[in-house]
Amino acid sequence: MDIIQISLIFSVLTLAVLVFVLLRLIRKMEAQFKEMKGLKLDDLHLEDRIDEESQKLKIEQQNIQNDILKRVAELEGEISDLGDFVEAKLGEIDHSNNNDIEISQIRSEEKELRDDMKEQIFELFESNDSLVNDDIERELGISDAIVTRYLSELEEEGKIERIGESGRFVEYKKTHNT
Repeated sequence: MDIIQISLIFSVLTLAVLVFVLLRLIRKMEAQFKEMKGLKLDDLHLEDRIDEESQKLKIEQQNIQNDILKRVAELEGEISDLGDFVEAKLGEIDHSNNNDIEISQIRSEEKELRDDMKEQIFELFESNDSLVNDDIERELGISDAIVTRYLSELEEEGKIERIGESGRFVEYKKTHNT
């Protein structure tokens, strides 16, 4: 098995695990919802509160389902992009003369692409004091997963710093020593 096949398998497994975890969360929320609906309460005020909480749970469940669908679509796109990359590389191989393409050449090209993308992300900090993940996604037209990975790498390299713990509103700023 070569690196491309391993990458494809890893992407599919990651997608499967994500879907499994999110489905378990949805089932748990549904069970809580059913439990809340089954209560017989005499106090109308408590019944109203339960109805409000049920509505919140329904909205949260719908948001989770939308997030799952969005993530699945992103992963499908990444898998498709990886498949396109593999097909392009396979198309470059001259089967009649040379079947021994160097894996190191492919890795080198892949590293160049990653380094170029990280550089594009870092350059956005030249014209912005701070950025959130969604800003970079919109600006460069790349997925949340890719942006998150490269922001983590830039943070590990000490080029940027994260402001906030986690979530959609974590900001990133260029460090003073770069």
